[in-house]
Amino acid sequence: MSREDGVIRYMEKRYGKTFTCEGEVHGMFGSKSITVRLNCQDHPEMPVLASYLEKDGAVYYGDNFPAVYFHKEACGQLQQAVDAVFANVRLYFKVPDVVLPVEDPKRYTLRDYMADPLAFKSVRILAKEALDENSFQALMETFGRAGIAVKGIAAVPADWNAVSALTEKTVDDFLANADNVQTQVIFKYEKGTIVTERWRKS
Repeated sequence: MSREDGVIRYMEKRYGKTFTCEGEVHGMFGSKSITVRLNCQDHPEMPVLASYLEKDGAVYYGDNFPAVYFHKEACGQLQQAVDAVFANVRLYFKVPDVVLPVEDPKRYTLRDYMADPLAFKSVRILAKEALDENSFQALMETFGRAGIAVKGIAAVPADWNAVSALTEKTVDDFLANADNVQTQVIFKYEKGTIVTERWRKS
């Protein structure tokens, strides 16, 4: 049995769903670890990643399927949080592409996922109105009340009209260009604490 087949069998037994392999994301011939991209018939539009690691004679598996499974509801909770602070805002949140250390997926709830700092939930928040210390603190407090651990970037674009053309694939390139951004803060928030807060203002 190939390692890819082993990953699929692991995933189907773990989640009771059907998966097909779309290819390796990374891994080399002879390597004892691989990550593969899978397709799940219940979530055909979302990338499912699963990994295989052989170490000291034992085999370990991991996957990001909980992030795929909870993605729609997670987007809703994140959007609700940013809408509570900003009147005009766009949220970008793609399925995290790291495997999650979830021992028992049957016991891992949406609430667990939203609060999990190891779930690597990374967002891009573009607001039309001013972003300052007060609004940033209000956003973090809103995440805290909702039990959300999250990291990412909040920013005010120099030209709000340019936001309508952005997608999850293009927003990072947009933010990387300092001319496009009036105010920006890179942040990480978990367990009620702001772990990272780095500002950039034009």
